[in-house]
Amino acid sequence: MVLPFVLRAVITAKLAFFNENREFFRLYHTLRMPEGTATQQRRQKRACQPQYRARVDRLAVHLKSAMDAGEVRPLDPKRLALFLIETSTAIVLERLSEDAPPPESDDVELIVTTLLSGIAVAK
Repeated sequence: MVLPFVLRAVITAKLAFFNENREFFRLYHTLRMPEGTATQQRRQKRACQPQYRARVDRLAVHLKSAMDAGEVRPLDPKRLALFLIETSTAIVLERLSEDAPPPESDDVELIVTTLLSGIAVAK
C-alpha cells in the first residue's frame, strides 16, 4: 500500500520543516488566518490563497490515485486533502506551544493511523 508511505512522508516533512522554521510557521499561519479589517483580511487571503490551494490540489491528486487503486474508500479528494492539511496544521500549532512536544514520529503516526483506521475500536 503506497498511501501510508506518502502520508507519512508528507506529514513528516511538514512537521520537520515547521519545527526547524518556527518563526516562518508563525508568519505562514498569520497569513492563512489574517487579522485586521475585512479589506486587509481579503487582501492577505488573495496573496496566500493560490499557494494554499496548490498544496491542497497536489495532495488531492495523491489521494485520488489511492482511491482509484482501491486503497482508500471513495470520498471527495479535495475535502480529504483539506482535512489532512488542517489536521497536521493543528498538530504543528500545538507542538509550537509545548515546551517538550512528543517525538515528531509519534504525531505523524497519530495523524496517519487515525486517518487510515479511524477512531472507533475495532470489533
